Amino acid sequence: MIRMRKPSASASARKLIVSTRAIEAVATVSILLGAVASADPVPSLINYQGRLSDALGAPVAGVKSMKFAFYTAVAGGELLPAGLGTGRFMETQSVAVCDGIFNALIGSATVGGIRWNDGISTITANLIAGNQAGRSGGGAFCDSIDPVLFSANTVVGNRSAAYGGARLDWENPGSAVLSDGIFWGNKSDSGQPIRLHADNGSAVRVSHCDIEGGKDAISLYHVALDWGPDNIDADPLFVQPGQWDETGVFIPGDYHLLPGSPCIDAGTNDIDNPDTPAVETLPDTDIAGNPRIIDGNLDGVAPVEMGAYEYLPGDANYDGKVNVIDLIFIRNSLGKDPASLPAARRADLNNDGRVDMLDLIFARDRMWR
Repeated sequence: MIRMRKPSASASARKLIVSTRAIEAVATVSILLGAVASADPVPSLINYQGRLSDALGAPVAGVKSMKFAFYTAVAGGELLPAGLGTGRFMETQSVAVCDGIFNALIGSATVGGIRWNDGISTITANLIAGNQAGRSGGGAFCDSIDPVLFSANTVVGNRSAAYGGARLDWENPGSAVLSDGIFWGNKSDSGQPIRLHADNGSAVRVSHCDIEGGKDAISLYHVALDWGPDNIDADPLFVQPGQWDETGVFIPGDYHLLPGSPCIDAGTNDIDNPDTPAVETLPDTDIAGNPRIIDGNLDGVAPVEMGAYEYLPGDANYDGKVNVIDLIFIRNSLGKDPASLPAARRADLNNDGRVDMLDLIFARDRMWR
């Protein structure tokens, strides 16, 4: 789910919501943008990752034809305009699906990933992966006059020629907050992988984020950096990170967190103000539609995970619940090597490097919770 909103108590505040509307057997993907005037264009480029399964829930593989469209309502509604033109956005692509996971680059623009302009300054709970740009901002590019809130996002595997594989720009000399995020595997041919840029000078607060390279991975232009609490530089332990092949094509990955990830229960529940972590301002669900916030490490305290995905202990197939399907999933992975097989990594619930009866017992004891 991509959710962009202008944080305001005013009823006239603009709000942009992009979420999965349907992924059916015919592989049609409709995307909802809610509470936006029909004249407002969709973002120019979005990297959309999802799951595709058959009627029995088994993951699909192969190259599938998928149609992408943006609507103003969950049911019915109008197609939204494409870019700055008057045409309506609808796009069909042939998309490679590997073990049920697919990655599609929707739209076309010089700037990769997500680009948004004045009046839209909050983006929460997204996967931004495998984008590239010829100049700058492979993963995200923001032109906003409002304070920027960029929270609970997984920004990975993006690249650009210069000025950051992931880049945020804003004009307001106020403030910006980056919280609860994972920034990993982003590259820039020139300079650091993350670029924070404010034309009029500003301050940016970075807290509760997992950033590869730490503070040194960020380049600043007219920005004062407030390196807040609980930032880390540690492998987030994704199930299967995506990667660029030798031909320049991004092979999508699975960015759910594995058991033992340092990002589990490492965020703050108040994304608007990291100084008050007990106040919950996050969406009720993660990018997959599963509930958050959950006590991911079973220590009796439930901070949110860093990144777009919440972690539920015992949920080996990442469907948001622990049931007999997880037991079957683990049984099918018994004796397999977690180091070489993504499914076995997911089934190794106690993170001891093997899939055995202890993992089955763990899931059984967590069933229906």
